[in-house]
Parts: sequence; C-alpha cells; structure tokens
Amino acid sequence: MNEIDQIRRGLQDFIDRLYANNSITKVSITGMADSDGIVRTDNIPPLLVNTANKPTFDAWIANYGERYDVNLNDGISGGSDFWGGALQVVNGFADVPELVVVFTDGAQTDNAANLQAVIADLRLKSHLYFYGVDNEYYVNIDSSTQRLSQKEDPNKNPELSVYKAASTNSKSVVPSLFTSLSFLYANGYIPVMDEINLLEADYYPYENFYNLGDGLTVLYNLLYHSGIGCGGEVEVCKDCYSFQPEPGEKYWLSAWVKEETNIQVKTYTKAAINLTFLDSVDAEINVDGAGIPIVFNYKATGNIIDGWQRISGAFEIPANTVTMRLELTNESNSIPVYFDDVRVHPVNGNMKSFVYDPITFQLMAELDENNYSTRYEYNKEGSLVRVKKETSRGVKTIQESRSGTVIQSQN
Repeated sequence: MNEIDQIRRGLQDFIDRLYANNSITKVSITGMADSDGIVRTDNIPPLLVNTANKPTFDAWIANYGERYDVNLNDGISGGSDFWGGALQVVNGFADVPELVVVFTDGAQTDNAANLQAVIADLRLKSHLYFYGVDNEYYVNIDSSTQRLSQKEDPNKNPELSVYKAASTNSKSVVPSLFTSLSFLYANGYIPVMDEINLLEADYYPYENFYNLGDGLTVLYNLLYHSGIGCGGEVEVCKDCYSFQPEPGEKYWLSAWVKEETNIQVKTYTKAAINLTFLDSVDAEINVDGAGIPIVFNYKATGNIIDGWQRISGAFEIPANTVTMRLELTNESNSIPVYFDDVRVHPVNGNMKSFVYDPITFQLMAELDENNYSTRYEYNKEGSLVRVKKETSRGVKTIQESRSGTVIQSQN
C-alpha cells in the first residue's frame, strides 16, 4: 500500500468503529493544502458519526489524496502538506477539539511565525498529537522550498542550533519530525502527554504509515482506552454493575469544598458543582423543549469545618437522559478551589465510605450517610488513641485513651 491507501484505511476503520459503537464523540476531518494561505472548502466540521453524517465522512475518506484537478489550479494536490490553513480552520471551530491528530509526511510553511502563533493558540485549547514519517521534509526556519546542504543540516551537525540557519537567507528543511516540532513549538523539546492515558507522547515518528493502515485499530484503541469518549452510548456505563443512575429517579449529591483565601469568610461562594444531562444526540436536555437546558447548580452551605464546607442537594434525572455531566467549577480567576469526598447515591438509600492509610492500611476515617467524617488517630505504635466526629457544629472528640507499660527497676 502507498501512503494515501494506508491513511485512508486507518481513517475509514476509525469512522466505522465510532459508528458501530454509537459513539458520542464528535469528529472533524480537515485537509491540508499547497500553501498556508489556502483554506480548503471541503473540510468536515465537528460532527457525530451517526447515520445522517457517516456518508459525509465516507465520501471524504474515499476521495482522500485525489481531491484535486490540475486544470483548476486551486492549490490542492495529492501531496498537500502545508499546515497553516488547516490548523487555522481547526482553531476556529466553535466546538473546541479535545485532541487534534496531525497525519503528515512533511511539515511545510511559507510563514513560520504565523504558523507558530496558530499552534501556540491551539495548544491552549486542545492537545496536539502528531503521527508522521520521520525521514521526510520538515520545516526548520521559513519554508520548505530549498533543502539545506549537509554541512548546514542540524540533524547531521548537532552543534548547529535548530533555531538558526547558516545564514539569514537560508530557507531550511530538515528530515526530522522532532526537530520541526521543536522549532514550531519554539521551546526545543516536545512535552510528554500526561493528561491523556496511553497516548504517551506528542509525536510518533514512523518510516511509513503502514502501521496506521494495516493495524486498523490504532486510532480507535488509543482514544477509547484513553477515555476521551469513543465508547458508545449504550456502553457508557457498561461496567457500573453496582450503580447505574436511571432517568426518572431521584439522587443525592454531596461533596466538601475549600477555597484558599486569606480573608475569613462565613461561606464559600466560588466553588460550585454543576449537573447537566445529555440526550442520545449529545445535546443538552431542555425544559419542556423551551430551549433552556436542565442544569442543577450547587453551592456550599452550612458551617465551615476545619476549612471545609459541604455541598449537598437532591436532583432527578430527566427522561431521555443518556449521559450525565458533572462539573467541579471554580468561579474565581485568582484563588484555588479544592473538592473532596464527592458522592452520588439514591435519595432513598444510605451510603458510607471509608479512608485507609495507603501504607499501614489502618482505617483513618469513616464518612457517614450525611458525608460527615469520623476520624481515627493512632500513636507511633499503631494503637488507636483518639476518635473525632465531624458535626454540623464542628469537630468533637468522642473518645480518647492512653495506655502505658510500667517498667520496674531491678536491684
């Protein structure tokens, strides 16, 4: 298979798997062009891969690599690999992508400064992930119209900085995805992706795209196991055998919050928990179809106990709910907010939770049906010496004991 076939097969398998599993993940496909100044008009904005939209994805993928006409002179060819226009399109989406995957056999630009600005802005919103052929042509300074001589190539001469060419007039291209991304990221290194499970790095250099086209599970498996949302609507909570929230039922939410403020306050106002409900088309459920989303907003109430204040309240899951979104929100731009002991359980049921020391496995705290804790304190020998109970009026000591051994002296 050639590169076009390999990428086409990988993309088609990805779309097919999303469709087969009724995924609630929105997907966009954006094509590169032969110049940064060209913005293609055949891009697919973020859409669900459902029955209505799948033919659009199928048609785009089927025409991948062949969507050009030499007589049109529209700046699109089978080898289009200028990133600028495509990333500008992605950067302008109303639905901010959680992850942007770039498939490339070469990074080209005719305005490196603008491309760096677009990448910097996009990285504030999304995580960039590159899947590229390592020994092709990649930008290092201005454009890719002229390859460096061997003595000027920083990949062959490590003493040359990736940010400098041999002369100010040099337009350099280097056969290294890492070097190119280091230049475009303007920091000399590629950060490790740690917030998304199993996607281990920002870039994967390959000799070709055969892995993408032949493995047929590369994209889907990486995203699915990373928890981004490839799982289907029916399987969203398939492993929650002990607790599955059901539409029409009432539940109780509780949590503890703390605001890191230098002034004494009677109640915390910046910490909030929002509950939003989504239907089968990934849209927020409205009140009687009036266009007003059903959102439960919870704020802290009661006394502040040891710096923490409780959030609690009941809610009923609307009919037709498929997924429930719980957001821990900090409404301040200046002070940190902390959340702990977040719990959801049926209104007509009780729940207790326990906290254990990760080293000694001793019981450190027990949280009752109201999410108030009973704390257990031990001495250095591991013996229980004190039990404290958290109440609405503060922390009370309910048990304390001391013991010792008399050592008799011998004459």
